This record gives sequence, structure tokens and C-alpha cells, in this order.
Amino acid sequence: MEYLLKQLQGPEAWRASWYSSERNHDNLTRLLVRASYRGATLTAAFIQQRGGSVTSLTASGHTALHIALDAGHMQTVECLVRHMGANLFLCDGLGRLPLLLCPQDKRDQLLEDALCQAYRVLDFRMGKIRSGLEKQNLAYVMVLMAVLYNEADFFSSEANLPCMKHGLFPDVHLSSERTTSLSTEADLSSVETFPSRKWKEVFLQMAIMLRQIEERQFLDDNWLKDLLSCLSQKRIERNDTVTAAEVNDDLDLDEELFFLLIEELKKKHHSLSSENHKKDPELEDLLNSTLHRALRLCCECDLLLLTHLLFTVAAVPVDEIIDPVSGSTALHIVASHGRIGLMDYLLSRNASPSVLDHAGRTPAHLAYMFGHSAVGDCLCEGFEESRSKAGNCPKDLLVAFKKYLKMYHLEKNIRVPMHELNDPLALTRAHLQQFKWKWRSNFQRAVKNLHVDFTSGEAQEVQTILTEEIKKILSDQARINPLWEGDLQVLGSSADNLRLYAPDEFDCNVVLKKISGFPGGGLKVKHTPFPREVAEMKGYSTCVCVTAVNESLKSYIDGPNIVRLFSNDFLKCLENFKFSDNRLSFVPPGTRKTQVGISVSFAWEGSEFPLLLIEVDIVPILKIPWPGSQQRPPMTPPDVDTLYISNTGDGEWRYSFAAIESRIFRALPGNRRLVFLACKLLIVTLKVVSWAPRDVKELFTYWNGRRFKIPAPAGFILKNTFLQEMEDVKDNAEWDTQKLYERMCSVFSRMCIRDYDVTSGTTRYFHGKVHAYFGGNTEKPSIGLAAPEILAFLESLKAS
Repeated sequence: MEYLLKQLQGPEAWRASWYSSERNHDNLTRLLVRASYRGATLTAAFIQQRGGSVTSLTASGHTALHIALDAGHMQTVECLVRHMGANLFLCDGLGRLPLLLCPQDKRDQLLEDALCQAYRVLDFRMGKIRSGLEKQNLAYVMVLMAVLYNEADFFSSEANLPCMKHGLFPDVHLSSERTTSLSTEADLSSVETFPSRKWKEVFLQMAIMLRQIEERQFLDDNWLKDLLSCLSQKRIERNDTVTAAEVNDDLDLDEELFFLLIEELKKKHHSLSSENHKKDPELEDLLNSTLHRALRLCCECDLLLLTHLLFTVAAVPVDEIIDPVSGSTALHIVASHGRIGLMDYLLSRNASPSVLDHAGRTPAHLAYMFGHSAVGDCLCEGFEESRSKAGNCPKDLLVAFKKYLKMYHLEKNIRVPMHELNDPLALTRAHLQQFKWKWRSNFQRAVKNLHVDFTSGEAQEVQTILTEEIKKILSDQARINPLWEGDLQVLGSSADNLRLYAPDEFDCNVVLKKISGFPGGGLKVKHTPFPREVAEMKGYSTCVCVTAVNESLKSYIDGPNIVRLFSNDFLKCLENFKFSDNRLSFVPPGTRKTQVGISVSFAWEGSEFPLLLIEVDIVPILKIPWPGSQQRPPMTPPDVDTLYISNTGDGEWRYSFAAIESRIFRALPGNRRLVFLACKLLIVTLKVVSWAPRDVKELFTYWNGRRFKIPAPAGFILKNTFLQEMEDVKDNAEWDTQKLYERMCSVFSRMCIRDYDVTSGTTRYFHGKVHAYFGGNTEKPSIGLAAPEILAFLESLKAS
């Protein structure tokens, strides 16, 4: 207790955990179970913080949740389920389902809580998506959850116990009507029966209704209201003036609509499930893709309830490949995200820890590859010597991950008082001070140590091999549709030789050869000015209008079709692609659609770089003549007479100046390159990579109702202000290393609004709007987030 009190009174009280000389998972789990037996909820939380698991079975076959239920400690039970990740659907060694051990009133309450939590996670994800089509795909998942929830029999021990491995029953597959399993709680003659397949008919009817909703309604987040109107055949008005008192408990309006949908589905279940419609292959494909998408989301977001529904109601095979690009099963993806509770649940349903992905990796490989040692240790037993195609055993990848982490200099400690942890400005200042402490304010030394040199060594090899493999994929894609034949342009920091930390991010454009704005290219491109009121609302004055001259191109050019069709065909080529070098492979999430193309996830397992988790953005672009009405800023190379345009997910077109920018930045002289890299270094100091451990990520976030990332200027903002700086400051002497701080201050001041206080004689800086250097009249300006804090930090360094 003295150890705990000392931690709680220290500078990092939020890290307080139970004292243990070593992080032994099994010992800590046994201790957590004992605390749950005594109803010592707070102690259990401290033990979990140290590494104990609320879902792992002890040697006696119990979980902490079962023990708390047996002891009648309902407050502990609620805390274990709501706040510590305990699973209501994970049986103990006797086959007892925790949900069935709860009192009836608690069952309903805990189930509703689980449904609310799953809805909120999916709704939050929906809010981050910008594409109407992707929002619609997520809406299918949310409707599927509502349908399965209605169909589930949560209170039948038969329907909720794990089934035997599907491999033991060759007749069982995704479309089977029934499946069987021995129940450990019933007679040996008793069998487990899945609910009927009526849920499938209900979902398909709902999918037909969702298809009828305009894409705009998904972009405006009004789809749920429209779906309810369609289902109930009466208009549902969404009253945004409803007061908090009129909303039931803590349910917001969208949650209330979701629960209304569930109630409406109950009422209409018979009529919806008895609808007779011809078998539609397109709808069947939609069902299968939605099931896979739902299970992937469960693995990524730790959705315990929806996972249980997918296995017990929808009968999804537990070892089904749900990422066809990397060949990953649910257990692979859960391992890559370090979801220990979901891992225990999948193993209880007989998920195989020996199944291999396309690169010959077990789930243990994936766990260690992403730094989740506790999950890796659970999955590694019996597979310690299993080697992937790259020649690595599971624990080799844990060593590689730790080296990768060191490359990024990510610290687990930060000098910030506890009361400032949720102050984004204080966190920003703390990270900048951490940089000062680490590098002693020596930008030249920091840049020299952290800069990636693509002109030699394994970094050059990574870039070369990756480029060649992408060219092969594009060649395969052109065979599917000759319209996709194009030239690959590698752009961004890897092409400019301006990358920091590791060679793990690449930006690629594909210049399509058979569609262009030149004569014979089939397109007509023109500048169209907005009316003044529209321009003021959007923040820019002109839009790019593209029309098809050739009728055959109309279906590609209309709306967001070109980016969708290109991405879909590119994805098809990835599913059976064979790498020529085993050091390179696909990893989860495999692919992700972006606003203007597709992002692909790779892993590199080499010698200089034992592990790299590489993200490559692929964007299809079209070449057009430089329009006479389009501005040519002074930094534009004089011989440039062409521009590129890209299609966005919301159906608009925008200019792409990446090739021109790359040409300018690739040719930067030494001193200017140093200034740019030093500025970039301060920006990336405020950012954290997606694969970083959770406790490290939390240092780059603050809590305000939910977690937000601390603000930082975007990379393109730095490029725009730096180009403006080079235009205005032409004297090479002003770029000398002796004036490094001065130039950096000047660059960041361009991201700010300056306010001079006459009374005090002081100057204050605020976030300012930054217009694009190229095509500023066709792009919305961006905000220089955190630029005032960076500027103040630089001025303090300059003064000292």
C-alpha cells in the first residue's frame, strides 16, 4: 500500500499500479481474481494496470468476472464489465456464461450498456469518415448489429456456448442453416442450435432500404432518420431543439434513433423476415462483405457484443480470412491491435493460433510485430520456432519492434504536471521542452541523427523494391482495365530526401495515360468561379469542373467514380499478389480508402531495418494543360506547362501540385534543406505514429469528453509557408546556419496572426489561416495549429 500511495502522490499518478517485482501475467491474473473474490474493485484495477487480465482463465478455470459473480459482488461485476474490459460472453472452465449468472435486472442493464458502447464506437468512427460511400458501408454494419441483436437469444446457455471447431463439421459454412456442438452444461445428448437464418432476410430488406437513401444523407448523418421513416412508413422528424431533460438518461438523439430502430425491427420482424425476393448475387456479396467488415471493426475497436453476435447468430466461421490482402484472420487482427480480452474470447471459440497469413506469420508474429508482448506471450506457446517467409520467429519481431521504437525516440515519460495533463497547450509546450532537453537545442545534430538518406543503404533498397512491386501491381491492374495504364510518380518526403526517423512512408501518384485534358484525352477542364456567398462559405473562390468529351468516359468522370473504380480494381490485384522479395509483405489493415485514392500497409523485415511498418498512398491523377486563368507563383519552374487533377471521394476535382513541389524541394541547397528539416522536426515532435504503444500515444492526447490529439501544423502547411519564405527571402546569406533560428521563426510566424498590444508593448500570436502556395484560389485555407506555441518556443531558444 505504501508503494501505491507513493505513486498516487507522485508526478505520474495516472500510471499507478500494483507492486510486483516482475510482470508475470499468470501471477497477476491470479491476484486480480482474488481481489475480485473479495470485492476489492480498486485493487483489481491497480492489478490490471500492472498486467493482470480480467478475461484470462486461471489454472482452476475461472475468470475474475465469474469469481465476482459467485461472490455476489455486483458493484465489482459492473466495474469489471464497464471499465475493465470483462466479457459477459466468455465462459469459464465449467462452461458457465457470465451473463446467465447475473440477476435478471442486471442482465438487461449490462446488455443495453454493451449495445450503447458498441453504437458509440461505430458512430464516432462514422463521424471521422468523409466519403459518403464509406459512411454507407459503416451504416450497413450498424444496421446488421441491430438486426442480430434482435435475433439473439442471450439467455439460452445452449445458444451462447462456444461451438466446436468448424473443421470438425465439414458441412458447416457461412450459409448453413444450423450447426451443433456439445454443451458442457447440459446432457451430452443436448446440442447447441443457432437461431434461424431469418436475420439474413431482415438484413437484406434493410439493405435495400439503405440503398434507396441518397448519399448526401450519409454525408449529413441523416441516414438513420431516413431509414426509420422508410421502415415505419411515416416521417421521422429530428428535433435538434430537444432539451437534455427530454432525452432518456444519457442517450443522445442519434442513440435514441438507433434504439427506436431496434424497437421498429421487433415490430416488423415477421413481415420483414417473410419477404420473398429473388436471390440477388449483388445483395449476397453485400451481406458477406458487411459480415467481414463488421468482424474487422470488432477486432480493431474491441467490440465484444457485436463479435459475439457475429459468431452466435450470423455463424461466421472463427478462422475466416477477413483481410484478403494480408490473409489475416480475426485472431491475426486482434493480435496486431493487442486486444487481450477479445483474444481470450476468440480462443474460447476455438480460433486457431497456428493459422498463417500470406507471409507465413502466426497471430503471435503479428502481436510481437506491433509491440503487444502480453498477447504475443499468450499466443506464442508451441510456436516459438515457427518462421515466417522472411525467416523470423515470433520473438525476433518483438526485438525488431523495440529497435523500431528507438528509431522514433518515443519517450514514455514527459515533464508535465498532473493538473495540466488535459491542457493541450501545456502538453504542446511539454513536448517542445522534451525536444530541447533531448537534443540540447542543437537542431543540426538532431537533423543529422534523424534524417533518412535515400541515396544509399537499405533505405534506398526499400524504396527501390517497393517501387518495383507497386509497378507490377499497376501492370496487373491495367490488364483488368486498360484505362488504368499509367506512369508511377514517387513523391513526398521519400522522393525529396526529406524524410525523418525511418523510410516508412511513401506518396505515389499514378498518371493515367489514356485519360487527360489534352486534345484527344477525352476531357474538358475549366475553371468556374463561385458566387460570392458560396466562395465566402467555402473559403476559396474557384472550382475545377471536369466533363467527359467521350461518352465512354462519362461513367468514370461523373461524381467520385474514378477514385472508387480505380481503388476497387487496385484492391483486386492485391489479393493474390506475390512479392518477389520475402522481406516485403502486406500487414493489417491491408488497405484503406482515402479521400483521393487508396492507402496500402506493408511490412519490411530487413537487416539495417529489422522492422518497418510502411504506409503507401496511391492516388490516380490526370494530366491537363496549365490553364491560362490559373496563377503561376514565382517559385513555379519556368518550363512547367502541365498540371494534374485528382478526383475526391465527395465527387469533386482538385489540382495536384505534388510533382511541382517535389521538383522544388528535391533541389533545395544545403542550408535551406536544414531550415526545412529543422522546422519539420518541431512539427513531428508533436505527433505520434499510429503503431506506437498505447501509453506512449496517450502522451500526445488530452481528454475533453473523449480523447483528442494535441494540435500540430499539417505537413502541407509547412511546405506552403516555406515556399512563401523562399519567394520573399532570396538572399542566400539570410539562409546561413547562423540565422537558423531567425529563418525558422519567420516560417512559423507565417502560420500565425500577429497582434500588437500598444498598452503593454507586447506582441501576441494566434493561429492564422494558411493559403496554399499553388492553387490557393481552389483550395480551402488551413489553420496553423500549435504554430504560436512553436514560435514562442523558438523565440525563447533564440533569446537564451
